[in-house]
Amino acid sequence: MLLNKYFTFGTSSMQIPVKFIWNDSFSGEQVKSFSPVFDAMSSKYNVGVCLARISCYMDLTGDGIKYACKYMQQAAWIFEDLKKDVASLKPGETSSDFTAEALGCLSSLMLAQS
Repeated sequence: MLLNKYFTFGTSSMQIPVKFIWNDSFSGEQVKSFSPVFDAMSSKYNVGVCLARISCYMDLTGDGIKYACKYMQQAAWIFEDLKKDVASLKPGETSSDFTAEALGCLSSLMLAQS
């Protein structure tokens, strides 16, 4: 990621002290990290959740079903794409949201709904 190339995040005097906080959606625990990659993955996860929620509450008349299926498929792609990025996280930065099993389950669930 571009931010890691030019900047370092952390707690020492030569690093940028920005802490990213993620609330695990399964357990409710907070995970704290100084990695902008973790924050980008968290944002991407939230986009997938938003797409799934939009499709759940859509009006299904007319072309509504077609668009709802499209949003579910897009959410599935996001969760599947996150599954390959999870390996780049440090052990202390992971949560039950960011495991390959959980993301694969969410991806399969989105495809089953579409």
